Amino acid sequence: RLAIEANMNDLARYALICQDEGLVPIVEPDIIMKGEHDLETAMAVNIEVQSTLYKAMLEHGVYMEGTILKTNIVNPGLSCDTDYSVEEIAMANTAVLRRTMPVAI
Repeated sequence: RLAIEANMNDLARYALICQDEGLVPIVEPDIIMKGEHDLETAMAVNIEVQSTLYKAMLEHGVYMEGTILKTNIVNPGLSCDTDYSVEEIAMANTAVLRRTMPVAI
C-alpha cells in the first residue's frame, strides 16, 4: 500500500508540474502482469491503484479536466492457469473504469 501511495503521489506531482508549465500531462499508472493472479485480483489491484492516483491528483490540486489518463489493460497474470475470454477481460476493464474514473476526466 505504501509503494502505491508513493508512486501515485509522484504521478500527481508530475501532472501538476506539467500543468504549471502549460502542458497536458499524460498520466500512466502501470501495473506489471507478472505472476499467477487471476482476473479478479487484477481488477482489485487496478481499482486500488487508480483510486489512489485520482485521490492524490485531487489533493495536489491537479486540474482533472486537463489531464489524459493512459490506462493499462486489466489482465490476469502471465502465469495464471485460467483462460479468460475477450468478453470477460473487456467487462473487467469496463468495470474498473466505471468504479474509478472521475466524471471530470
